[in-house]
Amino acid sequence: MIELQKVSKYYGQKAAVVDLSFKIEEGEIFGLIGTSGCGKTTTLKMINRLVTPSSGHILINGEDINSQPSETLRRHIGYVIQNVGLFPHYTVQQNIATVPRLLQWDDQRISERTQQLLRMVGLEPETFARRAPDELSGGQQQRVGLARALAADPPIILMDEPFGALDPITKQQVRGEVKQLLKNIQKTIVLVTHDVGEAFDMCDRLCLLDQGKVQQVGTPRELLFNPQNDFVDSFFKSNRLQLEMMSITTGDILEILQSSADTPRSFSEGFEGNGPRAAANDSFFSVFQDAKPEAHSYVIYDKEDQPVASVTSEQLLSGFYRVRHKLKEKQG
Repeated sequence: MIELQKVSKYYGQKAAVVDLSFKIEEGEIFGLIGTSGCGKTTTLKMINRLVTPSSGHILINGEDINSQPSETLRRHIGYVIQNVGLFPHYTVQQNIATVPRLLQWDDQRISERTQQLLRMVGLEPETFARRAPDELSGGQQQRVGLARALAADPPIILMDEPFGALDPITKQQVRGEVKQLLKNIQKTIVLVTHDVGEAFDMCDRLCLLDQGKVQQVGTPRELLFNPQNDFVDSFFKSNRLQLEMMSITTGDILEILQSSADTPRSFSEGFEGNGPRAAANDSFFSVFQDAKPEAHSYVIYDKEDQPVASVTSEQLLSGFYRVRHKLKEKQG
């Protein structure tokens, strides 16, 4: 979908990024993370030609982005930034309609698309369409910014610190909603964030940068448990346990429990359990974070949303540490 081939950017003698090469697959959420000033935003902006590379090539679907006018390129790439950037003199509806109007959509099509997107991001059109941006909360503005980026149904969305300006409580809520939305709409997403927990929560794969150079590209689990160098290993040290909890799923835990003497009770045996539900692809961190004090067991559901086993709280915790130990053994 998106490929960078030995891409570099220099400002005078100063290198912003050097020889970046990686591929972003269609439909994945790909995160750019790293130290401050490592070139994350520069890399993002080169994809839609807001910044011009000094050398190298960027391809989208095999075609060099320089083969078409920048305006045409950007109409097929949505862009969401930290401070939203809504036009203050436009209503919410007019902000969302910006790109469709440039594409000369008719009024009815624009109106229908605007209402569809507002509902998609959790804002009722009857309430919010005619409001000005300064009448919205920070979280509501961020939702409108996302709706505007999706307005012309672009296949690619670039997101530059989209939740950075939100307070922690609003950030967690909006991020969860956006994560679910992005999974549902199946766009190719490139996300820049300085928040490693956010990257682990949202992204399928990550590119870790330092001083403008790629240190490692892989899944969050690969970077955490199979670091390619000392920098990658040290980058995650400060919150390693939380990240391990985020990268190990209840499915991983169920698998290791089923291969041991501590086998959970299976629904295939006719057992009917009760208690809070947990999907096999839920991270242990999300289950742990939402744990109910009175819950003694959890019902695990598979990818087809069918109940497969009942696991006690003690089994979940024990299973997490066993999976963690197994992954660390592989690393060693």
